[in-house]
Amino acid sequence: MDIIIYLVFLAIGYLLGIWSTIKKFESGELELEQLELQDSFEEYPELAHIPNRILIDIESHDDYLFVYDAETGRYMAHGRTQQEVEEKLRSRFPDTIFGASEETLKNMGML
Repeated sequence: MDIIIYLVFLAIGYLLGIWSTIKKFESGELELEQLELQDSFEEYPELAHIPNRILIDIESHDDYLFVYDAETGRYMAHGRTQQEVEEKLRSRFPDTIFGASEETLKNMGML
């Protein structure tokens, strides 16, 4: 009996979480993150014609560079050199341009 009560409360909490997320999306709160990401590319008007633009984070672990989508945290590629990572990104995500924050580039010694 306790398990059934627990599952009912778990389901109610899950549904309330989904409902809350839908309301945030409808009100435009979730869209703000995407707008901020797109704004980071506005200083480069020559890139405006490229529809697919992704802001990335770069980490270094055991002589490898790992690249993640800055917005979602999703893994995108890894390699031993910057050139290797760039080639993998281009092959996996054609017609996409990638940007990293100045802070990220400084921390990685790329700037």
